[in-house]
This record gives sequence, structure tokens and C-alpha cells, in this order.
Amino acid sequence: MLATVVGGCVKNEKEDNTKKIIRSVNYQQVELKTTNNSYNYSGSLKAEVNSNLAFRVAGKIDRFLVTVGEKVEQGNTLAQLDQSDYLLQVNSIKSKVKQAETAVSRAHFKVDQVKAGITSIKAKLNQAKNNYQRIRILYQNDNVSKSAYDQARAEKEIAAAQLEQTKAQLKEAENGVEVAKSTVTAYQKQLELAQLKLKYTDLKAPISGVIVSKHRETGEVVDAGIPVLTIDSDQGLEVTVFVDEGVISRIKRGTKAVVSVDAIEDDTLKAEVTKIGRNQVGYQGNYPVTLKLLADSKKLKTGMTAVVKFQQLQEDQKIIVEPTAVAADQQGNFVYQLQKHQDYAKVQKRRVIVGELRAEGLEIVSGLEAGSLIVTKGVNTITNGEEVKLLN
Repeated sequence: MLATVVGGCVKNEKEDNTKKIIRSVNYQQVELKTTNNSYNYSGSLKAEVNSNLAFRVAGKIDRFLVTVGEKVEQGNTLAQLDQSDYLLQVNSIKSKVKQAETAVSRAHFKVDQVKAGITSIKAKLNQAKNNYQRIRILYQNDNVSKSAYDQARAEKEIAAAQLEQTKAQLKEAENGVEVAKSTVTAYQKQLELAQLKLKYTDLKAPISGVIVSKHRETGEVVDAGIPVLTIDSDQGLEVTVFVDEGVISRIKRGTKAVVSVDAIEDDTLKAEVTKIGRNQVGYQGNYPVTLKLLADSKKLKTGMTAVVKFQQLQEDQKIIVEPTAVAADQQGNFVYQLQKHQDYAKVQKRRVIVGELRAEGLEIVSGLEAGSLIVTKGVNTITNGEEVKLLN
């Protein structure tokens, strides 16, 4: 009898060990809540235009004409390279241009000489033709000898041959002029390029503004395109913030905002949206939004931390949940929605798009409906489809 009882106890113990262990979870019912219609984002002030300045030719830096913090006007010379090599190149090509121009003059003189020769030979040919006609008639009437006739004909033919030869010389001389002119043109282009390179040894301010940094020192050899100075424009300041996907659709170009800068304790700075990025940045999928300050202040400096506050953005009541109810994986944000049964509930993963983190909680833009039940704690310790017990 005792053995039977003991055996029964062992059997009951085995049955208890095989019972399913159900995890207990905290939960909340999703509700629509009226939210504070204000969105704050942090960023840093920067110049509306910021440019790294570099020489367009290589060389050794001869001197700087400005210092960091100095205000400059567009067109001011900021720094210079050693011009020695570039001056030598310009002077050398100028000498070649002068020689080529002299060659053009000589070629023109030769053309003029050949043309004068042609004029003389044409006159000689006309005279030889006339003489030949006269001798030919006399010869036909037996008034001159055949040798006189042959000589007159030979003089005419020689003059004609000389004319053709001189015409060929003229064509050659005219070609010589064109060659000399093309040489001048080639050297002039080389000179223009050399003079342009000489001009580029001066680094000039492309805009009016303030020199904010210096990257090289006098005496250093720099390649073309290597930044030596940085300038911020005086066209105003701007700030870029990163807005979450739940809010970005309500922001347009021209949307007004208030900017506060702790460094100057001024909450009255007004700004306007000028650019809205189309690509998400970062894991949470935020969008870059740039605002221009509408009124500049002499106290403001680039790099100062600023808080941008968007107010009066049109919105309705929003679904707000406890921040701990939302988790994230490689596909994005999600919550575990509960499907209640008689004495337990089953969790189901639901993808959501989150909005602003507010004092009331985390805004859910889409993916949940009011009245739904969701797990609020221990989200990372349960799995999709798991059965859980609800804690009151």
C-alpha cells in the first residue's frame, strides 16, 4: 500500500514538471491622447555659405595677408605664392611671342618682294610678247633673219616661265606668313595660360565674410586644390536638425520656427525652413532639415549649440505608448500586441512607425489602433507567438 502511494506521488511530480511555464508581462491598452503641439530638435549654428579656399596652382606660400577672425570683402587678396617661377615662364613666352611676330613681319616683307618681282616680270613679259609679235611679222616678210625670230620667241617663253616660277614663290611666301601667324597664335595662347597661372598665385576671397581657420603656414609648399584657409560668408547663419519620420511630413519649405541659443540666452530668434532632405540619415530614419535665421545677431558664432522649436504644426490626437513598449530590429521598430484568451494571451509582433518622444510617452504614427493591448515591459525577452500571462 505504501509503495502504491509513493508511486502515485512520483507520478504526480512528473506531471507537475511537464506543465508549461507561462511568463507574466505588464501591458497597457492603447489610447488616443492629446499631445503638446511642440517639437524640439538640437543642432549647431553654421554659416549659410562655408568655403575652403585653395590656390589653383602649386607653389610655396610667400605670405598671408589676413588673420583668423578677420573680416574680408569679396575680391580681397588673402594669400600669395612665390611668383618667381611663374614670372620667368611669362617672360620667356613673351620673348617667344616677340620673335614669332618678327618672323611674321619678315614673311610679309618677303611676300611684298615677290609681288614686286611679279610686277616687274609681267612688264618684261608684255614687252617680250610685243617684240615677238613684231619680229614674227618681219620674219614672215623675210625682213629679219630666223635667228632674230628664234631669239624673240625664246625671250617671250623665258619671261613666261619666270612669271610662273615667281607666282609659285609668292604662294610659298604667303604660306610662310600663315605659318608665322599660327606660331604667334600658339605662343599667345601659351602666354595667356602662363599669365593666368601667375594670376592664380594670388588667393582672393570669393565672397565677403570672416576667415575662420588657417590650414597652412608661410613657406609651406602646397599643391593646387589643397585648402589653406576657410571662410564663412556674412550672408547669415543657419542650423540643420534631424527630424523623425513622424513629423517630417508636416514641415514644408517656409515653415517658421523659434531658435534658442544657450550661449547668448536669447529665445527670440526666428528661423525659416529652407531645405528638407529627401534621404533618411541614421538607424532611426531621421531627415535633415535646414533653417535660416531670419535676424542675425553679432553675438552668434558658428558652432554654437541651438535648439529649434517647431510650434503650431497641425495635428490630431495621437496614440502615445510607454517608450519601453517599443523595440527595434534590423527591419525597424515593433511592439508586441496581445490577443487575449481565457486564462492567457498570445503575443504578435506588429511593425510600427514612431514619432516624437514626448513627456507623455512615445508617439506611434502608424501600426497600432486605439483599444489594442500591447506588452510594456520585457519586450526583448519574449518571442513572437509566445503565450504569456497578463499582470493586473
